[in-house]
Amino acid sequence: MKSFDINVVETSASRKDAFKLLIQSTFGPTEQSMEEVMQMGIEGWVDAQLNAPSAYDSNTDTHLTYLERHIELAKMANSIWDQPIEDYIDGTAKFTRTSLGIYRSVWFENALNASDQLRQRVAFALSEILVISDGEPAFEKNAEALSYYYDLLVKHAFGNYRDLLIDISHSPAMSIYLTYNGSKKHDDVKKNQPDENYARELMQLFSLGLYKLELNGEVKTDGNGKPIPTYIQQDVQELSKVFTGWDLYDYEGGAYGHISLRNSDFIHPIEYTADFHDGGTKYILGTTIGAGQTGDEDIASAIDILMGNENIAPFVSKQLIVRLVTSNPSDAYVSRVAAVFNDNGKGVKGDLKAVVRAILLDEEARSEYSEESNFGKMKEPLLAYTQLLRSFDVSPYPSFDGNKFNLKDGADGMVTNAYLFSDDLKYGLGQAPTGAPTVFNYFSPDFVPNDPYFQENGLVAPEIEILSAQTITNMSNLFLYDTRRNDRMAEDMVNLCIISYDNEVSLVLKALNNNYDNMAKDSYKENAATALIEYLDAKLVNNRLGDQRRQIIKDHIMDTFYNTNRNGARLMVIDVINLITATSIYMVQR
Repeated sequence: MKSFDINVVETSASRKDAFKLLIQSTFGPTEQSMEEVMQMGIEGWVDAQLNAPSAYDSNTDTHLTYLERHIELAKMANSIWDQPIEDYIDGTAKFTRTSLGIYRSVWFENALNASDQLRQRVAFALSEILVISDGEPAFEKNAEALSYYYDLLVKHAFGNYRDLLIDISHSPAMSIYLTYNGSKKHDDVKKNQPDENYARELMQLFSLGLYKLELNGEVKTDGNGKPIPTYIQQDVQELSKVFTGWDLYDYEGGAYGHISLRNSDFIHPIEYTADFHDGGTKYILGTTIGAGQTGDEDIASAIDILMGNENIAPFVSKQLIVRLVTSNPSDAYVSRVAAVFNDNGKGVKGDLKAVVRAILLDEEARSEYSEESNFGKMKEPLLAYTQLLRSFDVSPYPSFDGNKFNLKDGADGMVTNAYLFSDDLKYGLGQAPTGAPTVFNYFSPDFVPNDPYFQENGLVAPEIEILSAQTITNMSNLFLYDTRRNDRMAEDMVNLCIISYDNEVSLVLKALNNNYDNMAKDSYKENAATALIEYLDAKLVNNRLGDQRRQIIKDHIMDTFYNTNRNGARLMVIDVINLITATSIYMVQR
């Protein structure tokens, strides 16, 4: 098999290079991760992350899956969870109510503190391609479904895309969200008709897209210049037959296909019932699936058809590039990565580990660009938020009442060393993990802002679709609210975590000649402001503020009164943080 070379630029692991890589591949740079990249080099760090241990390598290590940690937190919060974690996972012990608060806590714990940051960031990218949402009513009291589903994304983030598609097709969350749970074969007498929802989105959103693509992601057109459809309605109808005969595992709710929150199992693959499956011949995208196969065999055959389609490599590759690196990748960049998707150099198609490596080490990702170039992307509000928290040594809250997870059925325990992030994130950020309003995610990958520059230059900026004036105001208020607390949120707050400004306060104190009283003297205060702005410019935006923005921030600091004590220094730090994070420089990833 022919292998494809990736044009990797030789990069030195300077601080600037390290920051840029970590913005693309983690939930935000930290001092520790910066040191790791500078010591190991760009390629060395990427390879180390791609081969780092995970919670999916062994059942006996100390790494917890999302579901295992989800159950652990539920056990802390509620004394009725009195069985070992393993008993709940294998079905020996029955689940009771688990809330979205628990799921969000697990998500933030991994995003903010997990050592396998690249795996977690790729899983987040996949969650915006293979979308399910906490807006599904069934998940409000059964949020373990989300942890189980997210485990599939994290597990397969460096695996094969074929295996990922097969596993999500068997997941209870996807079967409920895209409504093929309980779908039955066609029956004129009983008025049964296979549910087409998942079949359509599996092709349109999860694998092929609407139109046929060149390897570089460009849309193919016919003789009249019109895009050529990837599939037709008949393909949807035929593919929907594959997903008949599936229902929740070990179902006890009564009639087949009826979802009962009380008795359903959301943490095991859905079950197959042959009587309801269409076992006939299926004709999908020009390929025949023979009659007489089982449900599992039909799903595997259907996924193989999708994996064999020429669209899947450019379609998935470009979306991953856009989610990680830049909104408008060049045709050549997409082609190089799509070639690796088609063949990892060992004849394997769909190897996400090879694809991620190709994305991050490509010359287009690693080259230096001016502020005027079209390279880069708007940060998603959620990623801007996690970067802020990780920049200041965020850590879990020591303890809080279990009922803060919104568990009402006897939540009587104390939760220790955990995060708490409420549904208010959707108001404050316009976004929350796995919380998109529809299967089309929070924003379209093809969104073009209503601005002549984007329209005239054929550029997209997906994230701007959710960055309304109101969202930007809410996000600034959230950042201000979270940074102004006294290094921790009070017990009555809805979001709980701890962040620290010790390093920054020490820097201010040193510039004040180790005397807070010097805050009242302009010369010392100016020294402190200059040192702090320089430090936070590097820490938050990789020294991209520029002289004009630095001077504006400095003028504000000099015009603001601060007490001559540690709290005054701390408020100076917070003011500079909020002024930097309010800039467009902070919100643009380069």
